[in-house]
Amino acid sequence: MTMATRTITTEKTQIGGCDDTVLTGIFRSKMEQMRNWRPASAPSSRDRLELYALHRQAVTGDCNVSADDPDSQTERAKISAWRAKMGMSVQEATTQYISECNRQLRVYGDGTQSTQSPASPRNSRTPPHTPATPAPPSPTAPRGVAAVSLICAAASESQLQYMDRMAVTVPQNGWWARQEPLCGDDSSFLVSQLPETALIVLASNLERIALAPPGGLPPNIIQAALWPFHNLLLALWAAYILVFHLLRASVDVLLTVALGSKRTGAPISSSLANGLVPAASAARGLPRQRHALSVRCVGLAMVPLVYVSEWAIWTQKEGGTIAGGTVLVGAVMATWWYWFVVLPWMAVAGVWMAVFCGGCFALIEVAGI
Repeated sequence: MTMATRTITTEKTQIGGCDDTVLTGIFRSKMEQMRNWRPASAPSSRDRLELYALHRQAVTGDCNVSADDPDSQTERAKISAWRAKMGMSVQEATTQYISECNRQLRVYGDGTQSTQSPASPRNSRTPPHTPATPAPPSPTAPRGVAAVSLICAAASESQLQYMDRMAVTVPQNGWWARQEPLCGDDSSFLVSQLPETALIVLASNLERIALAPPGGLPPNIIQAALWPFHNLLLALWAAYILVFHLLRASVDVLLTVALGSKRTGAPISSSLANGLVPAASAARGLPRQRHALSVRCVGLAMVPLVYVSEWAIWTQKEGGTIAGGTVLVGAVMATWWYWFVVLPWMAVAGVWMAVFCGGCFALIEVAGI
């Protein structure tokens, strides 16, 4: 284990119970660490924006800059990500910033390895009374769940902002064209990537039509008609990520019970803490006023996911890990009709609503209102 990993584990175990002074000290230390960080692999744009937004919210508070003010698309994306954190307290933003730094350090690695011994007092930042045995890692949000907040920020883009962005975007550099599946890295099942890939391909094709309308159709009319679909597909993407991690945690628990954790490499406690809990936490934050209507509807649709998570975690605390895993698998199997029948029909209803709204917006553009 590297020194950076020891520092991350130690800090994360202290975040929940430390006072404001200690939290501020950890925050400043983490900022300095990230300033000198040289990742082994380049972080994604989503992760960079998430870190930026949490930092600004922790330092400045709620965003007081309009997303229309910046001239460049990059600056507008930063402002949109920051505005998505509106209402979050400074302490919560500080804590989430530290946790996000820890997650990115683990995901992207450190390209610079320390040449001095980790036991050297000069390099060690471990408190002097810390036990020699490292604490167990804290739950870490999977890549897809961590990106849900940024997907919701993208969905908050208004129709006018969307059309202004389309006006300065070339067809080869569309937003959807640069996206990639977020759940594939978290699963060994090839089928897990298929729905997500199909959604991204569909959205990319619609975006290409909006950027280069066929038959010489006026771009503003096509873009007005397709904006509801852009918003809907973002909301469906967030919903798929959350449901995927619920089902994945259930499958992992079921396989672990049947084959044993040594074979699966996924203990039940790890499946609950690292898959189910982050997904439920993200779902719990969707029905907030700052989010777009489509995202809030997804948040309401994810209420059963939150309840299933709370039942499983409560049972785990009261009756043990196996009991918690059993409740999770049983609850998911008992509500299979909701995940595989009701939610898809909700998505179909959303598509028809997007068709209706898109037609209305197109007619408004034609009328020049």
